[in-house]
This record gives sequence, C-alpha cells and structure tokens, in this order.
Amino acid sequence: MPPLWLTVKTKLTAKQIPILPEHYQGSWLVTMSPLLTAGLPCETVAGGPYAISAVLSPSGVLANYNITNTPAQLTIGKIPASVTPTAAQKVYGSSDPALTGNLSGFLAADNITATYSRTQGESVGASPYTISAVLTPAAALGNYEITYNTAAFAITAKDASVVVDSKNKAYGQADPDLTGTLSGFLAGDNVTAAYSRAPGETVAGGPYAISAVLSPSGVLANYNITNTPAQLTIGKIPASVTPTAAQKVYGSSDPALTGNLSGFLAADNITATYSRTQGESVGASPYTISAVLTPAAALGNYEITYNTAAFAITSRSVTIKADDLFKECAAANDPALTYSITSGSLVNDDTFNGQLVRNPGEGLGTYAINQGSLALSANYAMTFVSGTLTISDNTVPHAVARDFTVQLDASGNASITVDQVE
Repeated sequence: MPPLWLTVKTKLTAKQIPILPEHYQGSWLVTMSPLLTAGLPCETVAGGPYAISAVLSPSGVLANYNITNTPAQLTIGKIPASVTPTAAQKVYGSSDPALTGNLSGFLAADNITATYSRTQGESVGASPYTISAVLTPAAALGNYEITYNTAAFAITAKDASVVVDSKNKAYGQADPDLTGTLSGFLAGDNVTAAYSRAPGETVAGGPYAISAVLSPSGVLANYNITNTPAQLTIGKIPASVTPTAAQKVYGSSDPALTGNLSGFLAADNITATYSRTQGESVGASPYTISAVLTPAAALGNYEITYNTAAFAITSRSVTIKADDLFKECAAANDPALTYSITSGSLVNDDTFNGQLVRNPGEGLGTYAINQGSLALSANYAMTFVSGTLTISDNTVPHAVARDFTVQLDASGNASITVDQVE
C-alpha cells in the first residue's frame, strides 16, 4: 500500500509528513482529521521543534483497532537575511553624515531596524574606519541566518594652504620679518609656519626663495596642503663717485687726481682709480676726469652715479724782453734784433715764431724795439718788454757800460760802479 501524506503548514514552513501503511490496521476508511495543525503554540525558530499529533475519526470505529499513535515534530528553520551599511565619507574636521544601509530578507511583520555606527577615529591616516550595524528587536533575530556586512567610512584630507608673502629689502639692510597666511587649518590643530629663505646677500644672486615649513607634523596628513612660496628681492642702493676738479700749468706734471665716494658699504671696500682724457694743450682744455671702481663683483649691488670733473690746463707764463742794441749811423744795416726770456721757460721743445721789429728811422736817436710778429703757441701767456735801438754818431767817442753795479746808501742815494765799458 502506498504511503499517505499529511501536509502541515505554518507561516514559515510547509512540510509534508508521510503516514506509512504500517501505521494503520483495518479499514482504509479511517481518515485523518484536518485539524491536526490547530493549536501549535508559536511560530519561532527558538520555540521549536513543535510536536505534531493525530486525532482519528470517526470515533465510533476506533475501538476496533489497536492503534499505535506515534507523534512527530515540526522544525522551523532560519531564513537568510542581511544588513549592509552604505559606505560613507567626510572631510577631515567636519561632522559625520547620517549613516544608512539596507536590510534584506527580513519579514516586515518583525519590524527589524538597524542602528549604524562606525569605529572611533578622526584622522585621515587611520581611515577608512568600519561601519557596522546593530539590529533590533533582539527577540526576532533568532529566526534569521543573518549576514552582517560592513562598509568603509573614509575621512578625506581637508583642503588648506599656506601662502608666503613676497618681501623686498635694500642691499645691506637686515631682512624684513618673513610672513605668510595660513587658511583652512583647524584651530585645534595649532598649525604654525616657520618661514625661511635661501641664503645670499647680493642683488645679482636674487631673487631668493622664501619657503614655509608647517608643524606639528602629526596633524599635517589630515590636510591637502597647497604651499605657495614667495621671493625676497634685494634692491640696489644709490651710490656715487665724484672726482675733484683739478688743473695744472701747461708743461707741468699732472697732480694726483682724487675724488669722493658716497653710499658704498664699508665692507665692500670700494675704491676708485681716477684718470683724465688725454691731451696737453690749453686750447683743448678742460679735459674730463672720470673714475673706475673696484672690485667689480660688488658694484652690481649699487645704482651708481658716475660723476665727472674738469681738468684744466692753464697757460704757461713767459716774459720776454727785447735786447737794447746800438748801431753807428754810418752802418748800413741794423744789428739782429734779439730778445731774452726774463721770466718763465719754454717746455716740450716749443719755440718762438716770428720776429721783432723796431720803429723806423735812421737819424741819431733811440728807437723802440717792438714785439712785431714774435709769438708763442696758445699754450703760453707771453709778456713782452720792448727794448731800444740807439743810433749814434760814430765821430763822437762814446762808451757803453756793459757791466755795472748800483748800490744804495742808508739815505737812499745811488752810486754806480762800472765794471766794463765799451
């Protein structure tokens, strides 16, 4: 005889229970009551297994049987369910967003809810943190084979910046205070900047980079930092060299040329070598005095005004006197008109040009000897003293004192001693 199957149903499971032939004796008109499922005490996994019993009918025939009534059990199995948090993130220093997630497989009637939380921590370096869930009500959870998933909670770096200020100073001055602006950092992190610049103190070596180092280092990984450097520019300072005007007399040696330096730092040991344009004539005077400064390496730190000065060559003074001369009235020609330098001198192999002249006349008497065309170059200031030409009668004896001495007594009276007479 084939088995008879009894189907037992609950809210959670449906299970067919076989009733085999050997369970029964007698007529097959005996039927199982459809009320076998009535009265099960509950519908939870934890409450099971649940006893299954049979009540036979009609009761009027049951006395004809030696009935063995073997009960069974109904087992309610857990059903799969899961909770999956949603990954989340925030920027360092901001508040956590609301944590959410998804529930799957739970029966609506159980009103399962999830409370999400994450592991503690507020640094980017320790991120990501773990988001997990706690489910309630606890009494209903035993009915489920629950998969507790987790998710990542990331803390991303906060944007922050340090902008270094550009600076200027004049050559030779102390550095200004180096400064900058911090933005985006949390006050509680007490981030500070130490500013420094590349070494150097010359104009040509600049500009010099100014940079910032932030501290404390332990919090910096929490920031996406933009570090904007700047530059220190060293500017030239004004300075000047001014030669001293000078002069000399034509034909003499140049005096030592000097001048004044202004604005240069003593430590640079700036010196000047003075010179003038070439030339030795009065007419081309004045010449220009200029300066060359050393050491060249230091000069680029200055905005230098190169002044000049005049070097004048003045005329050389020379005094000339025409020699006093004599001739006999019977002489056909005048003696050569001569002259002597009585003051000053000629230099550089210079010579006179031209000749003297005398006043015309051939009678007895004295005639002035004049400068005529006699001249020196423009480099001289010539003073001429005229002389005389005496024409005498050769029939009258005469004497000419060539050498004589004049003496004055205490009263101012003069006495003349002639040493040579012609």
